[in-house]
Amino acid sequence: MNHDPELIYLACPYNHKDPDVRERRFRTVSMVAGALMQHGGHKIFSSISHTHPIAIHGMLPLGFEFWQEYDKAILRCCKAIFVLCLEGWMDSVGVKAEVEYAKQLNLEIKYLYITYSDDPDSDDSMELEFMNPYPEIGLQDSYIEEVK
Repeated sequence: MNHDPELIYLACPYNHKDPDVRERRFRTVSMVAGALMQHGGHKIFSSISHTHPIAIHGMLPLGFEFWQEYDKAILRCCKAIFVLCLEGWMDSVGVKAEVEYAKQLNLEIKYLYITYSDDPDSDDSMELEFMNPYPEIGLQDSYIEEVK
């Protein structure tokens, strides 16, 4: 039996004072998780996709402080972390902490950007691109995966 971790943790910024921003981030990361699973063959765990509905319907706190130990437990079961670089990701307390913990676990870290080829309101126009947000330190190569 193979005990090598297969899960990839998909991190993204979530908390915001505007509930519409939180909802948009939830929908976006869920769409990206589905695309990575369907078109990339990855086994993705999206913390926001999982915990957002639980927090809303279970009347639990929304902030990272409440969820951080849960997120760390999941990260210990992962082989990598993909950071979805939505607006605010560099300032996100949760994303920063998840990346730091992933470093402690020696997980592979990739930074994922969304671009839209034609119509930004159409799911068919989304492209996902892994890029190095810090080219001066050479984190990883770039590649584009078109999602249709």
